[in-house]
Amino acid sequence: MSALKVAKFGGTSVASFESILQCANIVKNDKSVKVVVVSAQAGITEKLVALTRSRSLEHISLIHSEITQFYENFTLPMYGLPLQQVCNEAISIWLEQLARKASRFFHTRNNSDYHTIISMGEIISSKLVSMIFASCRLQNQERSALELISVSGDEYDDYQVDIALCTQACQQQLELLPSEQLIVTQGFIAKHIETDELVTLGRGGSDFSAAIIAQASQATELQIWTDVEGVYSGDPRIIADTFAIEELSYRATAMLANLGAKVLHRKSIEPAMQGCIPIKVASTFKPSGKHTLIHNINEPTGAYSVTYLNNVSLLTINQSGLAELTRIQLLLALITQLGLHFQVCELHANSIVLITQNMDEARLNEIDQYLISNGFEDILIQCEQDLSLASIVGSQLNQANRFTTYVTNLLDEHPVIRTFGLGHESVMSFVVEPQHLLALLQELHLAIAKESVTQL
Repeated sequence: MSALKVAKFGGTSVASFESILQCANIVKNDKSVKVVVVSAQAGITEKLVALTRSRSLEHISLIHSEITQFYENFTLPMYGLPLQQVCNEAISIWLEQLARKASRFFHTRNNSDYHTIISMGEIISSKLVSMIFASCRLQNQERSALELISVSGDEYDDYQVDIALCTQACQQQLELLPSEQLIVTQGFIAKHIETDELVTLGRGGSDFSAAIIAQASQATELQIWTDVEGVYSGDPRIIADTFAIEELSYRATAMLANLGAKVLHRKSIEPAMQGCIPIKVASTFKPSGKHTLIHNINEPTGAYSVTYLNNVSLLTINQSGLAELTRIQLLLALITQLGLHFQVCELHANSIVLITQNMDEARLNEIDQYLISNGFEDILIQCEQDLSLASIVGSQLNQANRFTTYVTNLLDEHPVIRTFGLGHESVMSFVVEPQHLLALLQELHLAIAKESVTQL
C-alpha cells in the first residue's frame, strides 16, 4: 500500500490567511498527505458557544458583530487578490446563516441547533482552507465530515464510533479521489446514525476526528500540526527550560493527556494505537524544527514529563467491606455510569480515593444518592475541592532509584496534601493547594532535566 497521511491543523494553524499559507506549504512538501482535517479558527468556537448562552438578542447581535469583525480582518491581507472576493462571499453567506440559526436557537433551545451552531467554526474554516489551498495550486475537494464519520449513543456517555461505516466511507472517498488531489474536511463534527443529525465530538474533537479518519483510511501517519514543537517535558508557558520529547509510546502519551498535557486529547490516541498509526506532533510555524513521534517503542527507564491539572477535587468514598473485589468493581462501575471521569484512583481496605475535576455540591449529592440507591446504604463521601494536581509520567520509575530518592526528598520541602504512586512504575502524582503548584512543577521538572532520560 502506498503511503497515505492524514494531517490535522489546529485553531492557531488556521487562524489567519498567512498561517493557512504556511499549512499549504507543509502539505505541498509532503505529497503523501491525502486528507486535511481542520479546526475552527482560534477563538471562534468560544464565541459560538457564547452565542448559545446569550440571554438577549442584543447580546447575540454583539457577539455576531465581533465574529464579523474577525473575518473582515482575516481577509484584509488578501487585498488585491481575486481570492479576497471569493472568501468574502463565502463568509457573508455563512454569517447570514449563523444569524438565522442563533436567533432561532434563542427562541427554541433546540439541541440539534446547538450542535449546528457550535460546529459552524469548522464549517467556514474548511471552506476558507479549501479556497486558499486552491489559490496555492493545491487541488482539493472539500468534503463534509458528515460523509466520513458516523457515531451512535448518548453524548453524555461519549459517542461510539462506527469504525466499519467510517472505513467504508473514507475508503470510498479516497478511491474516487484523483491522484493529484486531496480532501479537506472538518474536525469536531460527525453524523449520528440513529437521528441522521449533526453532532459534535466534545473537547479535543478535531484531534479525535483526524485519528478516526486515519484509522478508517489505514493511514501510514497521522500528523497533528499545532503551535508548539511536539509534546514537551512540561508546559513551556509556565515552566522554565522545557524541551520537546523526540519519541513517546501511545501509553505514555495517553497518561500525559489524562493528567493535563494540552497538545493531544486522550481520546485521540486510541484510534491511532488500534491501527498502529504513528502520530507526528509538530509546529506549523517551525515545520522543519523539532517534533514528537508517538508510536510503539520500548520505553526507557525514567521520567518523561511533568504535567498538571487545576480545579481538582480529592474524593474519598468510605464504606466497610470495600476490600472485596466484587464490591470495588461494582462501585467503580456505578461511578463510571454516572459519567464521572477520574485521573487517579487509590484503593484501601474500606475506602476508595479519587482525583476528579469540576466537582460541586450538586454533583456530590447526585453521586451520593446514586450509590445509596444501588446498594451502598452506609456510604460516606468526603470531598476537598479547589486543589491542584502535579504529576510525573515515565516508565519503570520504581527502578529509577536515584530519581525516586530525589523526588521523595523534594516533597519534604513542599506542602503536599497527598501523594499518589510513590513506588508506581509509570505515574507519581501530588495534590497541592493552587498557590504552591508552580514551585512544585519547577522542582519536579528540574528532577527530570537532571536525569536527562527524556532525550531519547
